[in-house]
Amino acid sequence: MKKDKRISIKQLSKMFGKSKTSMFRIIEKLKTDGKIRRIGSEKSGTWEVIE
Repeated sequence: MKKDKRISIKQLSKMFGKSKTSMFRIIEKLKTDGKIRRIGSEKSGTWEVIE
């Protein structure tokens, strides 16, 4: 997400060998922990990694 701010859930799930459902769960956890944020819409937005 740092390198490709427009990466999709589908691409992430392939990269990590996880199902899309698992990736949605992981991303929701990262959002609630304040580690990542979605800027813009789900379709055309970008990811911001907060350190």
